[in-house]
Amino acid sequence: MRPHHRTARGKTKGPEQVVLEEGAVWSCRVRAGGLRLTCCEGLLWLTHEGEPTDKVVKAGGSVRLDGPGLVVVQALRPARFGPSEP
Repeated sequence: MRPHHRTARGKTKGPEQVVLEEGAVWSCRVRAGGLRLTCCEGLLWLTHEGEPTDKVVKAGGSVRLDGPGLVVVQALRPARFGPSEP
């Protein structure tokens, strides 16, 4: 799966990894099937449209985003993560 996304001060590392500098933001529109984000290194803050709470994900952790909507991810420390199908 290739989520439609845009990056700000971040770069894609291969088809399934995103690298962000501290403070950089990445966003994508999640389709009905959902999305899993796996934090490979660093620390991420994320919010998903329609969800009541935000999440913080550290290296080695992952989060599943169910349902459609905009997801915004910000690196709280330099980070690398992989978006994939749930």
